[in-house]
Amino acid sequence: MNINYFLSVKNKLEKILSHLNEIKLTYCEIQIKSEDYINSEYICHEINEYDKKINALEETIKDLNELRCNNCQHTFVDDLIDITPNTSQHITYCTICGYTKEN
Repeated sequence: MNINYFLSVKNKLEKILSHLNEIKLTYCEIQIKSEDYINSEYICHEINEYDKKINALEETIKDLNELRCNNCQHTFVDDLIDITPNTSQHITYCTICGYTKEN
């Protein structure tokens, strides 16, 4: 498979994951503010369901990252990134798939 395919799907799944996390956070906020106005069992159930979806999606993204890394003809470069205005860190990453080597 084409590395661009893996990157495209990963980006889309990460976008979905972000939205799922926002929805879960909204349910948590409702739960905190609802007092007795809303059925708390329903809210708890929804939070648990979103947790399951989030965990499954995180696993899928992890698997996709492994496929991406295993199928890429890596071209590594060394770079220096700024951590703070006074601190930098050396990194080595693939210019094709974005994989970063552990230092």
